[in-house]
Order: sequence, then C-alpha cells, then structure tokens
Amino acid sequence: VTININAFTNVILDETVAICNNIATTLTADSGYRSYTWSTAETTQSIQINTPGTYTVTIENADGCTKVKTFTVTGSAAPIIDRVLVYDLNDNNSIDIVVVNPGSYEYSIDGFNFQASPSFTNLNGLVYTAYARDIYGCGSDSEEFHLIKIPKYFTPNGDGYNDYWNLKGIYPTSS
Repeated sequence: VTININAFTNVILDETVAICNNIATTLTADSGYRSYTWSTAETTQSIQINTPGTYTVTIENADGCTKVKTFTVTGSAAPIIDRVLVYDLNDNNSIDIVVVNPGSYEYSIDGFNFQASPSFTNLNGLVYTAYARDIYGCGSDSEEFHLIKIPKYFTPNGDGYNDYWNLKGIYPTSS
C-alpha cells in the first residue's frame, strides 16, 4: 500500500495593514499558488478594500493543500494637534502635545527625532515646533510654541552678569 501525504510546507505569514482615511488599498496574497478564496468571496490573488477589519484568504497549492492567511486592517488618519501644553517658568521646562483624533502617532520637537510619547522634558530653547505624524504614513501636523524663562535672580552690581531682570521668550503680538 502506498500512502501519499501532501503538505503545505511553505510559510505563509499573517499581515497587519493600515488604511488612511478609508481610502482603498490592495491586499495581496503570496504568489505562485493554484487558487485563492477570500473571506469576501473573491477568488483572485489581490483584492481592493476600503474599510478596517479582518480579511482572510485560503491559499491552495498544486497538491490541493490549503493554508489561511489573515490580514488585520486598521484604520488610520493624520493627527490634528489641538494644543501644546507648556510647563515652563521652572528648572525643568516640559511640554505635552495634545492631538484631537485618536490614532497611532509619534511625536517630535525638531522634526527629525520622533518618539512614541507626546511628552518632552528638559527643554532649554525658547521657540520650538511640535510635530505629530501617523506611524502608517497617513499624514502629519505641526504647531509652533514658545517657552518663557524667568531668571531666579539678578545682581545689578554693574559687572555685566545678570545686571538686569529679563524675561526670555516673551514675544509681542501684532493686532
């Protein structure tokens, strides 16, 4: 008696994909197989989707063996900065960037070095730009903000150091 055991030995990895503002994107299953059957009832290697959710495709190889691949599709959008909370007038100036809409964002105050946290501490400058960007590339936003520094003391003794009590970071506004 001869027994033939066919197996689907290729590795098929699940994927997580983001769609921006419900704009259509293409989900593509691994290539080189006999047939594809999607949870949407389509039977092509690729499908177009425009809503977040979980999509599966059953992939069949030449021997008739199948594997299921799952696409987890998350919705995403560009962040909108509502405000920058500034905690200045102390030794450890800090800020928190507040965005209006929920999402997966990263933040920066120099436009180059981004981090997951919207909080920044130990700020020494006076003028910064807060940046928030979507980690899936769906867009970004920015807003300039100012810190105010008040000297703890002044020594009006004419030696050229701390002779005047000057507030730093106060900018006149035009009307």
